[in-house]
Amino acid sequence: MKQKLLTSILALFAATSAFATPFTQTSPTANGAVPSGVTAVGGIVFDARGVNNAELTAQRAATGLWSGFSGAGNNPLTIGTQTGLTAGLLGQLGGGFSELAIRITLFDGDTGAGNFDFNQNTLSINNINIGNFSSVVTQETNSSGTTVISSSTGFRDSRLDTGWFHVTNAVTLASIYSSILSTGNAVYRLHDVDPNDNNYDFTRGVNGSLINVELPPVVVPAPDSGATFGLLALSGFGLLLARRRRNA
Repeated sequence: MKQKLLTSILALFAATSAFATPFTQTSPTANGAVPSGVTAVGGIVFDARGVNNAELTAQRAATGLWSGFSGAGNNPLTIGTQTGLTAGLLGQLGGGFSELAIRITLFDGDTGAGNFDFNQNTLSINNINIGNFSSVVTQETNSSGTTVISSSTGFRDSRLDTGWFHVTNAVTLASIYSSILSTGNAVYRLHDVDPNDNNYDFTRGVNGSLINVELPPVVVPAPDSGATFGLLALSGFGLLLARRRRNA
């Protein structure tokens, strides 16, 4: 019996360990884990927490992103665009963002020496700066995101690195919210201080079964605090009745 139980536990562990790494599937926003439709790596993940704690998540497939050499003629470089961020969806967030996280997966961002032109590349949404590629905590994984190889800060050469940009500045969040509300889109761009020497690939290295997968924008409503309070009150009342019966 013990051997059978041990075998079952090991089988369960093997099954769960094949899932995505916690880092790539956990948004740095307060809401934490992203919806199940988000792939382990690849594409660009948009994860916004509303001022009412509702969560808006979307993923642009890797196949719709930039791959190739970038020169001065296309700087800033448009990596890709998340569409479908309608006023109706944004309206479910209580009128604004309280946090915003963007997940980027990139394989080999530089043809020159050094790691991704250190401190020379920034990411923007609708031309609003949200962070430096060299300052983001990243994790190198296999092509399906199921095995962690290494962790670092910044995107590195010849590695499949995935990292989360995290925005909490109220002024920046308000600007991004307003820009998306007016267009329905989030345009991701890479700004390079020193163009003409980079080969950016946001598609290569991602497992073939994941590269064309995306998640249309979806909103997860904020937890119902009233319902939660009611459940806690009922639970407490039940405990009180049980205690009185014991005393009787």
